[in-house]
Amino acid sequence: VTELRDAREQLVAAERVAAWQEIARRIAHEIKNPLFPIQTSIETLQRCYDKQHPDLDEIFAESTTTILEEVERLKNIVGEFSRFARLPKPQPQPLDLKELLPSITSLYADAQVPVQIEIPEDLPTVMADRDQLTQVLVNLLQNAQEALAAQDNARITLNVSADQDWMVLQVADNGPGFDESLAARIFTPYFTTKDKKGGTGLGLAITHRVITDHGGQIEARSMPGEGAVFTVRLPLAKVS
Repeated sequence: VTELRDAREQLVAAERVAAWQEIARRIAHEIKNPLFPIQTSIETLQRCYDKQHPDLDEIFAESTTTILEEVERLKNIVGEFSRFARLPKPQPQPLDLKELLPSITSLYADAQVPVQIEIPEDLPTVMADRDQLTQVLVNLLQNAQEALAAQDNARITLNVSADQDWMVLQVADNGPGFDESLAARIFTPYFTTKDKKGGTGLGLAITHRVITDHGGQIEARSMPGEGAVFTVRLPLAKVS
């Protein structure tokens, strides 16, 4: 028993070290990417200034624009890591989704792919933190929008239903989908398929953490070429 306990503690410690190594690697990777164009822009400015290049004004405008864009990207990266680290505990209260969900989907009324919403009239009340649930749904809908950027006949639906104990929300799209190996990793912190777009891999990790902190469940289901469905289950409000 002692040996098993020691082995388990060593395994936990090793997993903790591996997790921190991955976090450090991811942070270094995310910060390194914007630093290169910033450095290149400054070096270009220095050379052109020293030689009094005839197009210095134009080069100055282009270089400073690049620097400001990359600084803004760094701020977004740092902000997302900070939000993940400081994510507060939810404050669940009885919440009427018939009132909340239309206000969220209205954000996408003018988007490339408007969101179709399906809500039954007799929907019960859910126990949830309004702000955090809004963040979850915006994350899922935004991911669907990005997945459908080049899709013909693109479609996103937000379907809501309830059973005896759970409120069930499904965000579905008809985009390119993903395979089982990605589905198994999709909620892992710092895992992303958006490296070239500047993704930090924290959006779905934050979503997963919010839902589990609510005592709920979230799962992703997809097949390549057949779209994706994200299913969220949250506890219903108890009827007194």
